[in-house]
Amino acid sequence: MLEAQFVCYGKYLLRYSNGEELYRIKDMLSPDPEQKEFTFIDDVFGQHYHDMNSSKENLLRQIIRHVNNSPNKRMLINTRMTILQEARQRFNFADGSSDGKEPFSIVDMNQITLLEKAEIFVNHLRCRSVPRNYIDSVKINHAYRSIVRHTNYTPRIIDRCTQEKYVREIKPDEYATHILHTLNHANEIWDDEFKHRLNEPDRVFLYTLYSLTNHNVSENALRKAVNARLNPSVMSGESTNVNDILQRLNESMIAITYQNNTRMIGAINPSVNDFLRSYLYQTPEERDRIIEHATFMEQIERISACTDDKAYGEEKINRLLGSFISGRDAPGYADSSDSAIYTNAALLVLAKQHEYVVDGTNVQRFSRIAKNFMNAVLQGNIGFVDSGFCFKNTTGYSQRTSSFLPDSVQVLKSLNDDYAILDQWQGDKESLENILAASDGLEIKSHICALFYDSALSKLDQSHLDALTNVIIDDLDAEIDFIQDSADVSDYCENSIDDYDDSSYLDDSAWDIANEIADAVQQDIYNQTSVLPQELQSRLSTVDAYNYENAVADELARYEDAEAMDVFLSTNNYANSIANSQIDKLFKNL
Repeated sequence: MLEAQFVCYGKYLLRYSNGEELYRIKDMLSPDPEQKEFTFIDDVFGQHYHDMNSSKENLLRQIIRHVNNSPNKRMLINTRMTILQEARQRFNFADGSSDGKEPFSIVDMNQITLLEKAEIFVNHLRCRSVPRNYIDSVKINHAYRSIVRHTNYTPRIIDRCTQEKYVREIKPDEYATHILHTLNHANEIWDDEFKHRLNEPDRVFLYTLYSLTNHNVSENALRKAVNARLNPSVMSGESTNVNDILQRLNESMIAITYQNNTRMIGAINPSVNDFLRSYLYQTPEERDRIIEHATFMEQIERISACTDDKAYGEEKINRLLGSFISGRDAPGYADSSDSAIYTNAALLVLAKQHEYVVDGTNVQRFSRIAKNFMNAVLQGNIGFVDSGFCFKNTTGYSQRTSSFLPDSVQVLKSLNDDYAILDQWQGDKESLENILAASDGLEIKSHICALFYDSALSKLDQSHLDALTNVIIDDLDAEIDFIQDSADVSDYCENSIDDYDDSSYLDDSAWDIANEIADAVQQDIYNQTSVLPQELQSRLSTVDAYNYENAVADELARYEDAEAMDVFLSTNNYANSIANSQIDKLFKNL
């Protein structure tokens, strides 16, 4: 609803991504600070637990700063509070800030008022057209008060309890009692549905969905994975079983949406994924069956993580490597056919690391795998990111990390050592533009540019080398601009704002701090581009302290006003207690 307000009435451009694809937000954000943009990142730190690596954490921090430094940009991120607390332990957002506060405001759904909870309940009853005799049951003896005040109350459970399927299975006079029972056993909300109301194909469908995604996946990919389990003899075509399952589970345990005219399937809400993950943790035989029939790499990786037994994942990767060496190609990821090219190339590198014996009869196959990988790289279908890889799909590029596979830079270097795959590049700047467009981050792009520039020196005359150099410099400068725009006083200034608390000194200190920030940002850029040849590094943009002078002055001014602002906020705290009479009035009008 916030997103709709900004887009429809504020005329903001919408930027959306889930937490797995932060780089897409970075690529979409306009460098123009006047461009109005509203960014929404769903499940930003992960859905079950904090699963961001350090590079993603740093990228998120850069994005937050970029938005905060631009007056016409807004950003909304969501996460569970338990995951936010874990993220705070790993990644101190307030570290070094002038006022010791995080650079965002928090709306904690655990802190919504009783009246707001009551309004949510009333809206669900009204909008779901719950029959009048059921509503009357909730009103008897003010039963709604117990529901609204219940410690397990969440909008998600209220949504579940007002769905037509839930309501029609309960007698009207038992409705309020049943809602309270559901609240008392909130952790078991899906247990009865899953174990006693679904048949085995439905359960297999849900296992398979969870094995593919925390969010949603294309219906086509899901059908392939489900049919591999339910109908292994059916190579292609529609499955009546899957159609029936989709009908049965839609709007009860799954949701069907559309993205770019593609039908996408996902769990109806994260609590379904929580239940499935918990169930698979306790059911090793089901994990084995999913991996045995896996159609996509996600399934092997995700299900291997559904246990605390580290040897379990190692055993699965060894089995996958053994199958690969014996001649069976590995699966790709669900949303890109080119990802299979990467997984096989990565397994080729991994096999060497594990000292698998490469049979002479396989040399031609392995050479083909290496060549196919390089061709996909030159076309921009496979890119390079920190500790992972990137591949093109129908919506752009999707970034991946893997607990099994080496990262794409490592794959490129290893295959070039063994198969000289860089020789496939003829020095054309179009291919390098494709590679850079598919790759992310100044440090990663610097490594890639260094490799290709070194190869170009022996292939190109001076005029073509100059043209290629311009491509490299333009792309790296764009990354540098993003780093400059994302710079923050609290991270780059060695002195704290407390050192500049003399108001008569503020004007003079702003320029000093701006220069200090510029020097620190420049050093950061040098560190990330250190692999570049000197002839490239010397042409990169340099940081100007003028970029930060106004921002520093504003920060110092805010520091002066911080004490007054604290007083203002303390007098405007929203009380969290609502009289029963207000709630009673709300239900009386229902």
